[in-house]
Amino acid sequence: MVIRMTENHACLQDPSLLEPAWEELSATGVTSMDAKVLAKVLFGTTTPEECYAAHCLLSSNQVFFRCNQKGKTPMYAPRPLTQVNELRERHALDEVARRQLDVYVNAVRKSMSSPSELKPAKSGWHSDEFFSKRTDALKALSLESCFENEQKKLALQVLASLGMSKTPTSAVDVLIGMGIFPAHVNVELLKSRIRIDFSNELLAAAELIRNEPFPDIDLDRREDLTSLNVYTIDSDDTKEIDDGLSASLLPDGRIKLWVHVADPTRWINPEHLLEKEARQRGTSVYLPTQTIPMFPMGLAADCMSLKQGHNCAAITISVVLKEDGSIEESQITCSTIRPTHKLSYYDAHSLILRKDETDLNMLSYAATLRHKWRKSKGAVEPSPTTRVKVSDAESIDPCIEIEVFDHTNLAVQLVSEMMILCGEAVSMFGDQQRLLLPYRGQIPRDLPSHSRDITAEGAGKDMALRRTTGPVGINLSKPVGHSSLGLSGYVQFTSPIRRYTDFIAHYQVKAALRGDKPFFAHGYLEAAIGWANLRSREAKRLEGISNRYWILEYLRRQPKDTIFQAVVMRFVKDHEAFILLKEVGLEALVTIHSKASAGDKVKVIVKDAHPRKDLLLLKEIL
Repeated sequence: MVIRMTENHACLQDPSLLEPAWEELSATGVTSMDAKVLAKVLFGTTTPEECYAAHCLLSSNQVFFRCNQKGKTPMYAPRPLTQVNELRERHALDEVARRQLDVYVNAVRKSMSSPSELKPAKSGWHSDEFFSKRTDALKALSLESCFENEQKKLALQVLASLGMSKTPTSAVDVLIGMGIFPAHVNVELLKSRIRIDFSNELLAAAELIRNEPFPDIDLDRREDLTSLNVYTIDSDDTKEIDDGLSASLLPDGRIKLWVHVADPTRWINPEHLLEKEARQRGTSVYLPTQTIPMFPMGLAADCMSLKQGHNCAAITISVVLKEDGSIEESQITCSTIRPTHKLSYYDAHSLILRKDETDLNMLSYAATLRHKWRKSKGAVEPSPTTRVKVSDAESIDPCIEIEVFDHTNLAVQLVSEMMILCGEAVSMFGDQQRLLLPYRGQIPRDLPSHSRDITAEGAGKDMALRRTTGPVGINLSKPVGHSSLGLSGYVQFTSPIRRYTDFIAHYQVKAALRGDKPFFAHGYLEAAIGWANLRSREAKRLEGISNRYWILEYLRRQPKDTIFQAVVMRFVKDHEAFILLKEVGLEALVTIHSKASAGDKVKVIVKDAHPRKDLLLLKEIL
């Protein structure tokens, strides 16, 4: 039977009727009753409508009566006075909290609909304890760090009140709307364990080294190479300059190559505060919006770096090549150099094409020779390097610049080949000296013979070959083969200001040059390098996620009919393929309707791009 309440009987739902009924029934000592009994007390009669009204009142208000279910008929009993008072107090507090939540949620809604200049100050969201707790709870949920159930409950309550899904992504969107996070907040950076700033103690230690450096224990052994032309080639905005290049023609017509590597260990002794900090950081982190250095930038970009026009401490690896590009002879020495040419990749590429710099052209020739030799040994072309730079990242519409470099860029190939050459020479030196070093190796994996991609040429084949490379491992005792580089031994050595593994390799090599015992034993190296590699993987992951976010944001902003040139890299299904968007250096999945094969060029447009959701939808243009 369905009971319908009429407008004339709306008064039957008045909750204030319950208290006098409770008082009367408590006085009579009744311990159990049904809705019909209460209807008699409340209304004097027990019509179906009045019984239903009594049932609704008892169900909606649990202050005065508690329900004792017996069978299909709910039975009720008056609560003791102490319980009623406790419940009244609790309900009063709940009502206050509900009103406060309404105030908070309404303030959030207003902020989310307001332009950035009209949003409340960040401090306003911490104006009282109620606001502060819920704002902190939203932050914790957005960073997936809600370790307390109560905190998570508060965040989900706010999202539910806003009518939003109860997810970390929704919490991020709300915090952006509140003005707590900038529009393009790097959530992955906030979630990471990466140290962004340096303590005052570390900054003071760096300043002391600049003003009162330690004695240079290798000063008497440093070879004066300040007469050489030294080219430092990097991105325009690079501040940590840790390698330079020189070339000279020997009397017999052979070319002598020089790779000069900055010597930060000249400035910092083992177990120094800054050495321990670099050990914890493991690497510098390069994001589109900022650089997080391994050493304080005031030190890294100053006396540690190879600055143009300044005498700089370095470790120099000199090499003479055979006609086929392999190493004929090599030498390592501590040196003093004076960089003469600070070039961007673009400037260096242009100079090589114009043949304006004899030494630079000798370097480029040697790089081409080396590249050809390594390819003959099974070396694999690396992926294109995409450099993303974002200016004014805190604004809603920051400026995004994207540059893509691959091995066809002569300056990129030059620098890459000289760094690899240096790593091979250091590996040979370490092997001769039986030196403990982080020798990097890589075992090849087989590509299925039926792969559609292996027959492609150019970028498609390069990608297929890259999939044959196994993980990189480290052996501390002796060189091991490195399949993707085409080398029998390799040590990363050319970025000691940016990578801790390179930094400690410098300590080891310099000790050997002096004839001293190595600074670090096997156990220490194993632990330190393991930790540094872990931090390096975290940094690479963050860099990859950050670059992808800004590339997707760049694509999102382009006109909908913009056509992008792409290369088919490999097929994952009959018509589903990974392509390389050449303009931004991004690999993406797309449905191929044409008869294109791996290595072929195709045209695509962006149907949808959503950076926060990591969504990119492309369509092939026939």
